[in-house]
Amino acid sequence: RLYAMFPLNVRRSLHVLSAAGVLLTVALGPVAVSGASSVPTAASVIKTTKAALAQQSGVHIVVSETVGKTKTTVVVDIGTTTGTESITSGQKYVSITVTPKFAYVQGTSSGLSGIMGLTATQVKLVGTKSIAMAAGSTPYKRFKTSLTTAALLTFLPVAKGTTLLPVVAGSGSYKLRWSVKASASSAKVTSVLTIASNKSALPQSETVKSSTGGGATTFSHWGESVHLTVPNSSNVVSYKKVFG
Repeated sequence: RLYAMFPLNVRRSLHVLSAAGVLLTVALGPVAVSGASSVPTAASVIKTTKAALAQQSGVHIVVSETVGKTKTTVVVDIGTTTGTESITSGQKYVSITVTPKFAYVQGTSSGLSGIMGLTATQVKLVGTKSIAMAAGSTPYKRFKTSLTTAALLTFLPVAKGTTLLPVVAGSGSYKLRWSVKASASSAKVTSVLTIASNKSALPQSETVKSSTGGGATTFSHWGESVHLTVPNSSNVVSYKKVFG
């Protein structure tokens, strides 16, 4: 259903080879995380970054993955009460916009069906219009949670099972690595999250790899304001009309 949010959780299913490099000892690396001991740990880095994320008002995120011959790109701008997202996967395209009063989904026929899971009948009802979901409704709440600053803390893994990799001297960053075990429906996924080792303590990038493809995420423009383009009333169709 349209409830499902594709992008910020798609990072956990992307698959990409992490960057290679000569790993040196922590003692030769960047300064310790502010407020942590002189030798940082995965837990101390996560704690400091969690506090830093709680102070942020926005971020620009780009996710890219390739599975087989299909490349998918997701571009997300997160704000405190607003957010936008575009998803391009092969010939499929969908855009999502969240405002304080409504959330909107618009896309190509193949995007609405292949990415958002609409049936052929629902796609026909939507046409070239945007699906509008009012604030307070279940689908609105799900999109708002994923496209506003409430989502920021989901960038971080839990400390248990996460490893702080040896620090590359002069890199100005820490790298956290963790894995999600294979299941009956998915391969094992290993993620490496790069976090600035200076006072900002914010995520910079993430790479994820598995046996089924490759992808990467970049984070930039921390503290940005999100600028929206909202469809006019004549170019929207209500969620109720589409889904009943």
